[in-house]
Amino acid sequence: MVLVIPGLPLIIVIASFVHATGVWPTVMVIAFVSWAASARVLRAQTLSVRNREYVLAARAGGERAWRIMLLEICERTAGHRLAVHLLDDLRDLDPGRARVPGLADPNQLTWGNILFYAQNDEALSKRAWWWFVPPGACIALFGMGLALINFSLDEILNPRLRVYRR
Repeated sequence: MVLVIPGLPLIIVIASFVHATGVWPTVMVIAFVSWAASARVLRAQTLSVRNREYVLAARAGGERAWRIMLLEICERTAGHRLAVHLLDDLRDLDPGRARVPGLADPNQLTWGNILFYAQNDEALSKRAWWWFVPPGACIALFGMGLALINFSLDEILNPRLRVYRR
């Protein structure tokens, strides 16, 4: 059910009912809205790994269920889980979500608030680039850093992407 409801309208509706401001209510609302897609991807990955040969061999060998889950399934899906979480963090960097009406503290200094006030004060038409370029560049660099971490962790933890050098 959570997958079919659009995220931003749901955030606005929840924000109208929650009368708290600050970082934690914003984080909780975004976490409540954005968990379903990752859960579906991780479930599909786990079901795929569950039916592979090494898991079936461990079952046939008499391994206990908790040991198969921890050592076979969780270990093989670790890179995928990290990648999904990092991509969720990248998606949640959206400046529109950083300043949800009625939920975020307008006096708090965040990149989303800086961009919001730059847009309200028409910084682009006034050619005041120093209002919107630094926070935009920070969001872009932070997102790029998360993407590079994601790629490197995927290359380290995914055995198919490993390059063996002699």
